[in-house]
This record gives sequence, structure tokens and C-alpha cells, in this order.
Amino acid sequence: MLLCPNKRVALAVLLNEIDCNDVEHTRGMKTITIPALTGTTCQSVTIRCIKFVLPGDLDSGSCAICNTKKFKVRLLANYIDFNFKCCNLDI
Repeated sequence: MLLCPNKRVALAVLLNEIDCNDVEHTRGMKTITIPALTGTTCQSVTIRCIKFVLPGDLDSGSCAICNTKKFKVRLLANYIDFNFKCCNLDI
């Protein structure tokens, strides 16, 4: 992720499991705040170690005997701090 200085970021991590029939099943979501960076230029950052706990009873139907699991992760992010003013009004 490329982040600009002095702005916090809201990050959502969406986790879906792909079953043996290639059907997606929602498994979890986490939201975290990435603290504002210091400095004068935008910086690339790596976010690590976002953990999910997934119980074994989430296996679906005929796929319950599958030993391997396949997941799809989606990330959504937006700045929390901004200086946008609509029509020069404070909102």
C-alpha cells in the first residue's frame, strides 16, 4: 500500500473460502486503523500478521472431506483524515 504522510487509514480485510466446487463462502472480516506516517513523502508499507480463527465446522456439504483449503482475500482501504470541504462548509 502507498500511504501519504499525516493521514490515518481504515483498512478492511475480507476473507472468503473457496470450496471444492469453486463457490465462495464468507468466513470473516477485520477492520484496523493504520496510524499516520511521519515524513514529507508518500511511503510504501506492508501490512502483516492479520490473523483469523476459523473453526473446522465451517466446511460445506460434500466438500467436508477436503483436506486442503483455498481462500480469497480482498482489501478495502480509505483515508480517515482528510481536509475536503464541500461548498466551503465545515461538515
